[in-house]
Parts: sequence; C-alpha cells; structure tokens
Amino acid sequence: MKSSSIIAIPMNGGYGPYSYTNNSNIQKRVIDAARVMIEEVIEHKLDIHASAAVPKAFVIADLGCSVGPNTFTAIQNIINAVNLKCSIFKGCTSSLSSANGESSSHTFHVFFNDHATNDFNTLFTSLPPDRQYFAAGVPGSFYTRLFPQDSVHVIHCSEAKIDSFNLPMYTTSPKEAEILFRRNENFSMERMEEIPFLNPATTVTPSYYNDHIRAAAEGVVESHFGSEIKDELFDHHYLKKLEESNNILQSPKSIMLFVILKRN
Repeated sequence: MKSSSIIAIPMNGGYGPYSYTNNSNIQKRVIDAARVMIEEVIEHKLDIHASAAVPKAFVIADLGCSVGPNTFTAIQNIINAVNLKCSIFKGCTSSLSSANGESSSHTFHVFFNDHATNDFNTLFTSLPPDRQYFAAGVPGSFYTRLFPQDSVHVIHCSEAKIDSFNLPMYTTSPKEAEILFRRNENFSMERMEEIPFLNPATTVTPSYYNDHIRAAAEGVVESHFGSEIKDELFDHHYLKKLEESNNILQSPKSIMLFVILKRN
C-alpha cells in the first residue's frame, strides 16, 4: 500500500515586499486584541504550584511561529502574564538569570515550531535583543509528537496560520467549533469567546489585502504551478479583481475565537 505524506509549505520568508514579516499586520492585531484574555486565563487557570515544582525552566511553545515578528509579541505577552502571576504567588521566589542576563522569577525556555522548510534564519536573526527567554527551534509538523510528555507548560497556536494552508478553506461557526473542541476527549475546553477585533490602523486597500494574501499563499501556488505565474497571478489578475469588486474588503466582520484547552 502506497504511503502518503503531507507536503509542508511555509509562509514567505525573508524581508522582501511579499514576505510574511512585512505583511502580517492583520495577524498582529489579533494577537494584541487577545493579550488581556491571555493575562486573565493565566491568572485564573495556570497552576503555579505545579509549575514552581519544575525549577529548571518554564517552557512555552509556539506552534506555527513562521518567521516573526508576531510570534515574539505573543510569547512576550505570555511571559509578562506568568511573571505577574509569579509576583502574586509568594512561593515563586527563585531568582534565575534570563537570556539577557537579567533576573527573572522564572527561567523561560521558548520553543519556536514550524515546518522544517520554514525560514528559521530570518526568525532567529530577528529575535529581540532584550528578550527574557532562551530560544530554540523545533522543526516539524505539530500533527505529530514534537515534545516529551509533560514537558511544556503553555502552548500558543494561531488557528489563522493553520487554516491559511487548507484548500479549499472552510470557516466554521462558533457553535461548530465548540462542538469539535468538546468532542476531543484529550482536552477540556476551559474558555471560548470572541476576540474583540480592533479596527485596523491602516486602511485596507486592494494592494494591502493582496500583499497579505500573497505572503501566506504564494508558496501553495508556487508548489502547484511553479514560480513563473505568481507575479502575474497576484500583481495582475488577483489585484485587478480586488480593484474591480471590493466586496471582499467590505465583507461582514470576521469572528476570531479565543480558546483555552486544558489537557485531561
């Protein structure tokens, strides 16, 4: 029986005009909007007693990190929330050096995960110089096991990143998503609510929208049709359609869900 394999196609790497680095402001707005929710969940749901029992490091993993910079914002939001929780919990008093040599209530170790073909060079050359954590890359699909059992405290994952590579794409309703999450017996759903999606600081023009779609989907197109057609497809045909009909830009508000799952 012939075995099948999943072809991994990452976001556009580097710093070019169609790179994910320069075309991911929409995703950043979602991360910023979810920051307060993350703080609330860590304050009320994180078992700091169990975490403090592991003195070596507090481990965070970002699944589908791409090339930055949004992953760094998401990770820092989690670290800030954990430090705040630690400052309240008196039992968490050990002072260990962080990656930049400063004192921290925990030593943080962050695993950045994406497909092996992801541009990890761009990711690691973009690491914040004042970061409060040790960083490591974990290449591979998170549909397979990536870490030893009970080795990670907090996992961050952006569903928008995953869905951008599923063709054709299907957007579930909140009710459908809730049913799917509750059907999974490995996790219990602690919380699910809509992210208050902020209005964009930049006007969403056809060109702006086209560049964001290209940063995410160019690799998929190139893998099927080769590199010869991508400029004509995105910069001419797709952009022209956006300019002729702005229904996509004026479509009803998308719903972004904030979901907290706890392993059973």
